[in-house]
Amino acid sequence: MRQHRGLNGLRLRVAVCSLIFDLCSLIVFKVCRSFTLLKTKFKELRTKIVFVMEIRSILLPTDFSECGNFALSYATSLARSFGARIICVNVIEPIVPSVGYPGMTEPLPIADISEQLEDSAERELPKIAECEECAGLEVEELIVHGEAATEIVRVAKERAVDLIVISSHGRTGLGRILFGSTAEAVVRHAACPVLVVKPSLEEESDSN
Repeated sequence: MRQHRGLNGLRLRVAVCSLIFDLCSLIVFKVCRSFTLLKTKFKELRTKIVFVMEIRSILLPTDFSECGNFALSYATSLARSFGARIICVNVIEPIVPSVGYPGMTEPLPIADISEQLEDSAERELPKIAECEECAGLEVEELIVHGEAATEIVRVAKERAVDLIVISSHGRTGLGRILFGSTAEAVVRHAACPVLVVKPSLEEESDSN
């Protein structure tokens, strides 16, 4: 009888050990499977992050002012890091003469002013493309006519740029762009990411 009880006790211990082993194996399997799934998800997430950060072309609007060109160094730095090309665009806005301006005896020569602005843009854009910061980079020069924010967003869409780098401030006035409302409108309506660069207070003061 004692021998029989001892045998039953041994069998019970073996069964308990077997059950514990099975439970441990199941836990290890679950942990390994979870780790594998986690590793796979991490790889997928990392791939997506790399894909999101792929920048092949950068749109750089400029009005040729010191503040307006403050974004240049950021654009060139990003272009070098990602091997991207830069599209440097200047927008010539429509000129609407003031009505009833005191002392105005003759209409403004609108055509002449627009032509002067375009001539100026044709002179200034190559200077940006040939500057030291752009050395070794592919830079395309572009002049467009229209409302500043609208044209910047249109060009970005048509050229399928990956990023717009724009200064938050620039020279305001006849035919000039990049004052605060333009940058704000570009951020609201652009389909691609927009990096708004704020010039230092000293450069804002010098530009004004």
